[in-house]
Amino acid sequence: MNGTTPETRAGNGQPRLEVQFLDPVTIRFERMAYGGLRVILPDGEMHEHVRIYRAYPLSMPDEYIAVRIGDSELEQREIGMVRRLKDLRPEDRRLIAEELEKRYFIHTVERIVSIREDMGYFYWEIETDKGRQEFPVPISPRYIPNVGARGRLVIDIDGNRYDIPDLEALDASSQAIFHRHIYW
Repeated sequence: MNGTTPETRAGNGQPRLEVQFLDPVTIRFERMAYGGLRVILPDGEMHEHVRIYRAYPLSMPDEYIAVRIGDSELEQREIGMVRRLKDLRPEDRRLIAEELEKRYFIHTVERIVSIREDMGYFYWEIETDKGRQEFPVPISPRYIPNVGARGRLVIDIDGNRYDIPDLEALDASSQAIFHRHIYW
């Protein structure tokens, strides 16, 4: 691994975050027998059950890939970051791409059939590029954030993501249903 800055404090006195970039030539990834992912660092240190995240999932999906360990989000610790996927060996790149595909599996919304409100949830019925879907979403801007100038991302209670790249590109009925319920 090669670190970044030796400074421990930013100009405002706050702790400075350091990013450890992993060397794409010396790091290795392996699929474990029961499906998880293992990373082997240049010094031989091995970590199992690694989790892979995009730092910038929409703007730079193939750059700044975080490698984390830990059982839950509260326990996770980043061991380093891969600067560019293309710099990895082909086999490592394939393994990372598979993990990212699972983590960032996204449906693209083609039509909104209905949205109804009940007990603090929106119940969506939509048609996507992967078929018809029905799911609940908490009534909160946190679960339906803006993405780009005219897009929205809908995140259901299980963390599944439904992309509306351009709200204005949906048919008039879908737009009307959306705006009747989503007012932020």
